[in-house]
Amino acid sequence: MVSQFLFRFVTILPWLVSGGVVFAIVSWSPLGNALLRHLRERRRDAEVSEELLGELAAMRQMIGEVTERLDATEQHLARQLGAPPSPAGRPERSVELSDPDQSATPV
Repeated sequence: MVSQFLFRFVTILPWLVSGGVVFAIVSWSPLGNALLRHLRERRRDAEVSEELLGELAAMRQMIGEVTERLDATEQHLARQLGAPPSPAGRPERSVELSDPDQSATPV
């Protein structure tokens, strides 16, 4: 039993040693430095994306509030102009605005 363990350990030992040496060489090489820099930037980018998601949620909430205010303003304006509100809650856009530059003036 012990002899089988030692035999397997001795056959694996060169692989472990060479793997450790390769790992040490790569760790201090430019390739290792680039890999480490990439991992650090990816972690930082994940933090930034979480911050951006929070800002996006806040912007969506603000846009929703502004949309509600706009709808209320449109309804109030429609009531003031005497136009009946549309069934969807939005006033119909039947109010025609005239261009002051093209007013009816004799030529």
